[in-house]
Amino acid sequence: MDGLGARLREYRLRAELSQAGLARAAGISKAYLSELEADAGRRPSADVLLRVADALSVTIADLLGRSVEPAEPARIPPGLREFARERGLSVEEVRALAQIRLREGTPRTKERWAFIYDAIKGSGHLDRKR
Repeated sequence: MDGLGARLREYRLRAELSQAGLARAAGISKAYLSELEADAGRRPSADVLLRVADALSVTIADLLGRSVEPAEPARIPPGLREFARERGLSVEEVRALAQIRLREGTPRTKERWAFIYDAIKGSGHLDRKR
């Protein structure tokens, strides 16, 4: 993916959203979204980027193709760190997973983290209206 438009389109397709659906969810017009995806010279505001990123469940950094490192190293369990590296998870996904606490404590192995991550991602269809 080269520019913002290509990344935006890729994330939209991954989320299984039409342009109209994403535009509606982000509170922008379909025509404006189409221009953004076409890299037609439009420079969206930070507010628009945030609304689009939120609608796609990604970060602004993801949309811009940037890497964001936390100012302070977060306490990331070794198993999660290994799993995240193998799957190429975003910083936000790792942070969200690192907050998970189970009755028996924090998951330890990369396999356990994979199971949890896949279960969460697999349940996304339950939130979508069809």
